[in-house]
Amino acid sequence: MTAAELTLIDNQVVIACTVVEAMQLLDGPDQIASWFRAARGETSTRITSSRGDCVLERTSEWWHPADQVLTVDGRIGDIHVHAHLTLMAVVHSISNGHVQHGTEIWVHAELGRGSQARRVARIITTAFAHGLEHLRLELDRSPNVG
Repeated sequence: MTAAELTLIDNQVVIACTVVEAMQLLDGPDQIASWFRAARGETSTRITSSRGDCVLERTSEWWHPADQVLTVDGRIGDIHVHAHLTLMAVVHSISNGHVQHGTEIWVHAELGRGSQARRVARIITTAFAHGLEHLRLELDRSPNVG
């Protein structure tokens, strides 16, 4: 793998709720981390999966409430990681002339080259899949905001 050959991990889900409803369960980086089986510390975030765990050493982290984006840049061992979670309002469906709004939640990560890149990619992929499914089920059960 050359420096130009990044490992890209994407996952997304569309939920039949508004961005405001989604934000009630994703109100900041601590809550977002908890959905993805991650525990945030002062200088690191531990991401866990059934196959093991890895520690993201944060070099920078930004929460952009206006854009509904959490961005993290850091390292897992010798692997550079850039990741972000984005919420976007979408038209979920149109039936019988009624428009139903939804929320599209994207999780994207770019992993740089490193000797443990495959193991890290497996753990992060598992965490994303678990987190998005957990979010979808929880938001489906939550009452609608008036």
